Amino acid sequence: MKVPTKIFTISFLLILSMMNLHAQQRAALLAEANKLVKDGKGVIVCSVVDDADTPLEYATITVLNPQDSSMVAGGISDENGQSLISDVPYGNYLLRIGFIGYKSIFVANVAVSKEKPVNILSKQKINTSTKQLKGITVTAERDMIQTNLDKRVFNVDKSIVSDGSTGIDVLENVPSVTVDLDGNVSLRGSSSVTILVDGRPTNLTMDEIPADMIERVEVVTNPSARYEPDGISGIINVVLKKKQALGLNLSLTLGAGMSDDNKNVYLGKYNASLSLNFRVKKVNLFFNYNFFRFSFNNRSDLERDNVFGTDSSHLSQTSTSAMIGTPQSIRGGVNYFINDYNTISFEVGYRRRASKRTTDIYSLTKNILDDTISNYDQISLSPVTPSHSINASLSYQYTSKEVKGRELSVDMYFSNDNRLSSSEIDRSYYYPLAYKSYQENNTNANNKRFNGQVDFVTPIGNGGRLEAGYKFSYKYNRDTYTYLVGTSEADLVEDTDRNEKSNYTDIVNAAYLIYSNSIKNKFKYQLGVRAELAKNISKLQSDPETFSPKPYFNVFPTVHLRYDFNDIHSLQLGYSMRVRRPNGWQLNPYLNDMDNLNLQQGNRKLKPEFTHSIDLGYLMVYKKSSVSASVFYRYRYDIISRYTILINDSTTYTTFENLDNSHSYGIELSYQQDLWKFWKMSLNGSLFQTFVNADSLYDESLRNDLAWQARWNNTFTLPLDFQLQLTANYRSPTITLNSMGHESGGAGQGRMDAMWNVDFGIKKSFLKKTISLSLRVSDIFNSRQTHVVSYGTTSTSSYSSEMTGMRDSRSVWLTFTYNFSNYKSKQQQRKTDRSEDSMEEEMY
Repeated sequence: MKVPTKIFTISFLLILSMMNLHAQQRAALLAEANKLVKDGKGVIVCSVVDDADTPLEYATITVLNPQDSSMVAGGISDENGQSLISDVPYGNYLLRIGFIGYKSIFVANVAVSKEKPVNILSKQKINTSTKQLKGITVTAERDMIQTNLDKRVFNVDKSIVSDGSTGIDVLENVPSVTVDLDGNVSLRGSSSVTILVDGRPTNLTMDEIPADMIERVEVVTNPSARYEPDGISGIINVVLKKKQALGLNLSLTLGAGMSDDNKNVYLGKYNASLSLNFRVKKVNLFFNYNFFRFSFNNRSDLERDNVFGTDSSHLSQTSTSAMIGTPQSIRGGVNYFINDYNTISFEVGYRRRASKRTTDIYSLTKNILDDTISNYDQISLSPVTPSHSINASLSYQYTSKEVKGRELSVDMYFSNDNRLSSSEIDRSYYYPLAYKSYQENNTNANNKRFNGQVDFVTPIGNGGRLEAGYKFSYKYNRDTYTYLVGTSEADLVEDTDRNEKSNYTDIVNAAYLIYSNSIKNKFKYQLGVRAELAKNISKLQSDPETFSPKPYFNVFPTVHLRYDFNDIHSLQLGYSMRVRRPNGWQLNPYLNDMDNLNLQQGNRKLKPEFTHSIDLGYLMVYKKSSVSASVFYRYRYDIISRYTILINDSTTYTTFENLDNSHSYGIELSYQQDLWKFWKMSLNGSLFQTFVNADSLYDESLRNDLAWQARWNNTFTLPLDFQLQLTANYRSPTITLNSMGHESGGAGQGRMDAMWNVDFGIKKSFLKKTISLSLRVSDIFNSRQTHVVSYGTTSTSSYSSEMTGMRDSRSVWLTFTYNFSNYKSKQQQRKTDRSEDSMEEEMY
């Protein structure tokens, strides 16, 4: 068919006009960008469109350093989808382009140089599909483990072996972190670690947070001065999921599990969580509800030889316990985006926890001639006693429009935790006299916490950055104890001599200052200092004298240095000084005699523990491989530790005291590799040696500890939306200065045998990944058992003990997850609005 000459001519002229208009727009854009060029700094011009080639307004463009993913500069696209990003130092960068509801993309090798100070990129298209774009633009996908300047990030949403589990199970699969059978968390071999949730202290325990609510875990071994210095080995920050996509977003998770201990099978484990998020224009509302029913079944055997003066005896003790808990939590809040530069957020949460525990202890004590000294059976019951806590936070964030990188944030947090606990102990004595005793212990605890913090960040000088802030922290703990005794529950009488009330108050005022900059884009440094004035007050009803040490003032310096040899290799150095303040349990002078052969008591005169920590690390990132290695040294003094001694021929007494000091040396290695498209592998290991100087440790074998741990993780992405994950963990024998045994007493300081476990998970997604089913098997071989050999010696007594602990650690979980989103892009929403307006016009 012949095209008419007029139509051809008009089309040709129209194309020429459009080309000329485009050329004019590009020339105007280039002229505007050239105005922003400075000495040593250039401009990146980026245009962002969606699937339909429609410009996207409010898309975020972030200029990243390709070595450590640190932010260099950034901008937001205008109504034409364009953004001019200025103040970009000469160099080669990685661009991250994101928009709410869309898959973020990366643009590699974006160069700004003296010869080409303005880099105008071609249009960048982002979409909501999962397919990868061709060329140098690739769909963003986070690695399971990421390494930054001062922290490592573990992305939990990549972990199948955590589906349907709790925060405790998540931490078990984080490199450098170990969790014992009682849920105690250690980092690099130290149990003194601060655990935060969303950067704040929390009343929640890790077993009350469903793994499905956790987005990532940040491990900070040498935190900057912005963080509180609490925690000798560093900080573990658990970041919860927060969705802010437009429209309604819903996530529902249901799970059921079972466990066994090679003898019995235990049912009745299940959880449920619901997450709702609704955003319209400037308002974002969110709500979360979590319910979890857990159960633990333990057995421990204790064999102890006692020498007290001229008397010798042997204690055999068997303890079995079962615990059932039903924690529930509700969290909700609102984010109000006043404009692009001001945001106000409010959040409130409520937690209810009810648990029941039953413990049966059989105890037999004999002398050296194998004659029975005592023989009794004890049944302890901790009935259901719900505890309640509320927390609320209010925050404001300001981002300067005039000065890029200038921010101000104000944050306030309050929590109130009330706990009622009761224990009923029924003892039946068979020898030397046959009789029964009954006692009841009741505790009413109230804990309050308030934090107020102001943080300010601003560029300064030539490429520098200044951070400053102030924080006020207030903690108040009140405990009331009542003690009743008798021969049975019917004739209990209150023992007023044992009743007690204690109050503990801790107040900290802190201010910090941080300066960071870089030299020739190769050498980056961050110098910080934090000053704190702290005071604590302890009061007892039985002791009218208030224990209130003088306020102590401390300065905590931090240093972070990094040198990038090239795009592949870098070296970094970090130093921090930290403190571990005694907690309420360690200071509590109330005598715990739930097991009257293993007594426990706090120490009001404990001093804070301090440490100096230094890390030297190497990082290599090349194509599909990454290797990180670090050596670290830690010097601790006034070490807070449990300590167990023998006080008669059959009874131990456990308290807390300050040991002299210790030196720790270690090395950590991490290797990640994409072996094939379907197989990703990571291998992490650490080796550390500790020398303890303490006059109270008479056994030389407890002063020197060489230990190591390793973790191997494999993730397989298979056809038909199947995923598999296999994880193996090993921890070598190590010394423990924390007592082990029933209620954490009895075995004392000693050496713990090796522990290992293997976990497996499989996940299948349906309906474009809106529905998924996952099956998780933790501790496949039921190998996470505890064996501790302990020693204790004084001038008049000594003991040696062996404790074995077993738990139903092998468990199977089946988890169902449903995700729903009615998100519409801004352009789709406009079309919907226009359609609704047209319908209204037709109706009227």
